Amino acid sequence: RDLYMMASSSLMMILFGTEIKHFCFDGPDSLSNQFQCYQYAQYLLPRRNRGKAIERLLIDLTHAHRKSHKEKSNKPTPLDVSPILGFCRLLLRHTATSNSIPFSSIRNLARRLKAPLIK
Repeated sequence: RDLYMMASSSLMMILFGTEIKHFCFDGPDSLSNQFQCYQYAQYLLPRRNRGKAIERLLIDLTHAHRKSHKEKSNKPTPLDVSPILGFCRLLLRHTATSNSIPFSSIRNLARRLKAPLIK
């Protein structure tokens, strides 16, 4: 419970072969700038499991961002989800072009991004 950072870090290691110890949610491209993917990592999991793990990664990152935002500010201010959306856009572009996840997961990522699949 409440170990979203650890879960996100583990999923990043499994999915992309990169280790991130601290996630920075400061700006709209802050998560995207930390992203690095190794080519061989996409062959470690089947496509369906990889798609589900990416969806879970985005859920855990959103929870971690919400938790860190709640710890930083005492007053209820609206949550800026632009770092998560920027990272989702990067993942969608990366996975759709490499065909490393099934179409249903691509559609779910686009739905989470609230963007049409055409772009």
